[in-house]
Amino acid sequence: MKELEKFSVSPYLNRGRNTLPLLKLLRKFHPDFNDDKLTDAYLIQNLFPGRKTDDRKAYSLLKTNTSELFILCKDFLSYSEFKKDTNRKNLYLLNQLRTKKLLNEFEKEFKAAEEYQLKNEQGSADDFTDKYFLTKAFAEYCVVTGKTDEFYDSLFKMAEYSVIFALIKSFRLTEIRQVSKSFGQEDPGFNLGFFLVENLNEGKFIEGLKKNNNRYYPLIEISYLIHKMTVAPDSQKYYYELKKLFDKHIDILGHSEKYTILGIMGSYCIIMQNKTNLHEFSEEQFKINDRSLKLGVYKWRKEDDFHISHFRNIVLTALSLNHLDWLEDFINSYSDELNINLRDNMKLYCLALLYHAKKEYGKALENLIKVKYDFFMFKIDIKNLYFRIYYETDQTEQCFSVLDSMKHYISYTKDLNSFFKNRNNTFIRYAGELLRIKSSGNPKNIDEFIFRIKNEKSIESRRWLIEKSQELMNS
Repeated sequence: MKELEKFSVSPYLNRGRNTLPLLKLLRKFHPDFNDDKLTDAYLIQNLFPGRKTDDRKAYSLLKTNTSELFILCKDFLSYSEFKKDTNRKNLYLLNQLRTKKLLNEFEKEFKAAEEYQLKNEQGSADDFTDKYFLTKAFAEYCVVTGKTDEFYDSLFKMAEYSVIFALIKSFRLTEIRQVSKSFGQEDPGFNLGFFLVENLNEGKFIEGLKKNNNRYYPLIEISYLIHKMTVAPDSQKYYYELKKLFDKHIDILGHSEKYTILGIMGSYCIIMQNKTNLHEFSEEQFKINDRSLKLGVYKWRKEDDFHISHFRNIVLTALSLNHLDWLEDFINSYSDELNINLRDNMKLYCLALLYHAKKEYGKALENLIKVKYDFFMFKIDIKNLYFRIYYETDQTEQCFSVLDSMKHYISYTKDLNSFFKNRNNTFIRYAGELLRIKSSGNPKNIDEFIFRIKNEKSIESRRWLIEKSQELMNS
């Protein structure tokens, strides 16, 4: 807000109208702006003393002022982002220096811009767009100065940067398409990125890059392995090769790229758990989560909130493996980084899960009952946990009531996509069957029941259902 005030009084940047008085008035209501006192009448009285609050001219002036301030705020946001983007600033400066024929200064600034780029590479495709445009600026300088050899060398580099960008993005498309499908998105149909990959002799191409010792080969190979891991998930070798390559070249990867690659590997582990129910990939997913925390790459950017869905997945993975001490430490250490509006409820829900795992069902209910349903996943997650607590405490009637509530919620809600609806409907079906087996006191064919749970493609709380079924069989 202080920076915005400075921006608004700059004669170079504002539009000639003095918006500072309005900005100072509004600032009193920052950050929520939901005070009942904040009305048109209040603003007119303070901006235009002596005018009546129902004066049409005063209201028209207020509308003009707010419109001007709104435009100024958008300019401020653009300028704030520009200030942070050093690569773009360097590029625009170089273009102006070349245009003004300040060639000595251009050479000095170009060298500094190159060094900055090299120092701040993130190992992502976007690096190569920055390299492309910086090299383009140099090529244009070469035209002005008649440096023919360096001009053609720049064109070759630009072509290479374009190809690297295209390859990384195209190889990653396979994984993106898979994720979008799981959330019910339609297939994009013909896409040049898919077409490129499908018609590329991948093995020969990658081997050729390796032989030529291209400096950026590891970045392309990482994306290539993500592609292969996605199209051939049953061939687990691609996952382990990617894991090995990530470890080997971790130093050339920036924060967001580490976050992305670990996230993709974690998604693969979830797919393999659903596909094969392999305990090995539960442990792999837990290790990936633990590593992302140790590396400090559990958020897309350091200044972001901890994404609530990612936080939830970390909690559920630790629970599934009974790493309860680790989980308790995680909840206490990282819940403060969640969005402030969701923080308290997520912490209460996670503590309820933790106490349930510790078989302290009273404490679990104490925390659960305080959770407000302000995140769409809470609505189904909480019902699931209520069911499991009631089951453990032999409250059969309440169990059936919760399952009925879950069924109705899934049938009318628009919050859940088809993947989560199917996953939870499958849980409801098996949970109801489990209840009936328990109530009958006759666990006949329970081994066949467990077999069916293990082989379901997608089901919520699979491990818990199996554990409870085995308890019935043993008893």
